[in-house]
Amino acid sequence: MESDTDLTVLVTGASGFIGGHTQAYLLDMGFTVRVLLRSENTLITENHSRLQKYYGNIMDAESLNQACEEVDCIVHLAGIAHVSHDEDYVHKINAGGTKLLLDAAIDRNVKKFILVSSSLAVEAMGDPDASTTYGATKLTAEKLIMDEHIKGNIVGVVLRPANVYGVGMRGNIALLIRLISKGYVPELPVLKNRLSMVGVNDLSRAISLSINSERANGRTYLITDGQQYSISAVEREIYKVMGKKMRGLKFPHMLLYLMFLAVDLLGRVLRIFKLNLPALENLNLRTYRRLVSDNLFNNNEICDELSFKPESSFYSELPKIIKQINDKN
Repeated sequence: MESDTDLTVLVTGASGFIGGHTQAYLLDMGFTVRVLLRSENTLITENHSRLQKYYGNIMDAESLNQACEEVDCIVHLAGIAHVSHDEDYVHKINAGGTKLLLDAAIDRNVKKFILVSSSLAVEAMGDPDASTTYGATKLTAEKLIMDEHIKGNIVGVVLRPANVYGVGMRGNIALLIRLISKGYVPELPVLKNRLSMVGVNDLSRAISLSINSERANGRTYLITDGQQYSISAVEREIYKVMGKKMRGLKFPHMLLYLMFLAVDLLGRVLRIFKLNLPALENLNLRTYRRLVSDNLFNNNEICDELSFKPESSFYSELPKIIKQINDKN
């Protein structure tokens, strides 16, 4: 592919946490960035001369065809991750939307399609019954892209980031930070499990490398910052950065399990009656299992093949993350 400044990249999901950082990073790297937005959103790159705004919907084939016109590469980030949504709807958006975008890309002769998937797709490969709907639909989307790559219709690349951290992050760790900040949560029991994470700016760097590298073509990469974290160490660092003292009274492990079990059952009952409490969507038995189990991944392949070198750690970014969460609250 050509040099950075000759490429136009379509980014879906550009108004989200990862998408916002990614499109800003790609602009800094010299790409022309076209963003697909569902509505009028103000982006941090609003006045950038190489930013192009297109409005449409991932389920609207006509708007996707227009957005793909004269595009060199697609970075597909749009999707549904929240467990509160109906499973059929998650599949419709994550898999069905990817299929529509892929068809439009092939029809408009887009050269490369980069899917930002998830490490949860690995879980779906190993044990479909234990996987999340999100992970399962991401795996389906991966197969769609690689099938077209094998047919020679488009160049496909799949990136599977581990838990993504950074300013504006969401998910369980962001929830833990908010709860600790407000004093709503007792200290967690000692948890010795380890997990992988990756900074959003490092993920953006991996995306940029994948756009330009021919070696990435047809490849699937796990993306981490190369560190191993434990929830107990993360919890201690959050208290430290906040200037809060840990009292040493640990939440009993069994009580923690029973709490997640009770909330999980409540969530199931509410969904039967089509009711949804956003505050409960990350509190379920799957979250508990992830909290107490190892969730480690290896980033050697992308480091070796694309010279990917992570530049941040969760601890180096934590002060900025906490400040943004506190400012928002």
